Amino acid sequence: MVTAVAAGNATITVTTDDGGFTDQCAVTVTNVTVAVTGVSLDMATATITAGNTQQLTATVAPATATNQNVTWSSSDNNIATVSNTGLVTAVAAGNATITVTTDDGGFTATCAVTVTPATVAVTGVSLDMATATITAGNTQQLTATVAPATATNQNVIWSSSDNNIATVSPTGLVTAVAAGNATITVTTEDGDFTATCAVTVTAPAYAIDIDNHNFGVIDLAATATQDFTISNTGDADLIITGMTVNGTNAAEFTHNAATPLSITPGNSHTFTVTFDPAGLGWRNAHIDIATNAGNHSVTLKGAATSSIPTIPVSNWAIILGIAIIIGGSLLRFVIKN
Repeated sequence: MVTAVAAGNATITVTTDDGGFTDQCAVTVTNVTVAVTGVSLDMATATITAGNTQQLTATVAPATATNQNVTWSSSDNNIATVSNTGLVTAVAAGNATITVTTDDGGFTATCAVTVTPATVAVTGVSLDMATATITAGNTQQLTATVAPATATNQNVIWSSSDNNIATVSPTGLVTAVAAGNATITVTTEDGDFTATCAVTVTAPAYAIDIDNHNFGVIDLAATATQDFTISNTGDADLIITGMTVNGTNAAEFTHNAATPLSITPGNSHTFTVTFDPAGLGWRNAHIDIATNAGNHSVTLKGAATSSIPTIPVSNWAIILGIAIIIGGSLLRFVIKN
């Protein structure tokens, strides 16, 4: 009875006791075949930056299995590839599944791979304007350019050296607050690179052009109108916040302007003033115009007369005497003080 002990070759010889005759048998002992029962990976998931690699290790079970050979594959070689030894190379952003399969039994294990974009570091930042002059109350958009254009983190932070002069929004919109100087700075989140814009804020250059008006002489029983034009000859919006008539004869002058109203640079607004005298002689008043550029006053004047003659009081005795002489005649008199 031959018993195989270990893998290898041996010669079995038989010899007779009588005569010493022999014969031989060449014996080859092979290893015991141990079947594969499964396979596992050291990582169930992996996140790799594009361009980098990750080594996966497969473990065949049992450890004594005769055939330890495995095959590697990727579900999407455009995202990640895998070598015959389980080295995963990230190609482009996306997701792929790496699978290992045993030659014996076709057992499998997988690793879900997420490939993230390659990180491109910021090298600098610039602004489209190095200096800016803005009228108080107006705005100016600044644009920041992060370099390189392919940098992963394009985020920037805006700040002003003096918010009392100029403020800046998270998108780079500068608002001029008051006359003075301020520096607007943009800073990259990646690397803290900076760029600046020197801002000069000027006071609003408003101008109001409106003439004084003389309505001339009109009959006491009549009214007169004239058009008034307010022109904005400045470089910022002119806001009329109020318009009132004041003065000795203010009640005799009225206007039809509705406030508040806004006049853009280079434009004008026309309204009408009506003169309705309540007495004879010169009548005087003024229109006070309140604006965001300060107050403005326009002089108004006009005179009233009467077509009916005015008779002094001292002459009334004579007139009454005449009336008595006339007798049956009816006389009409108008007395104006």
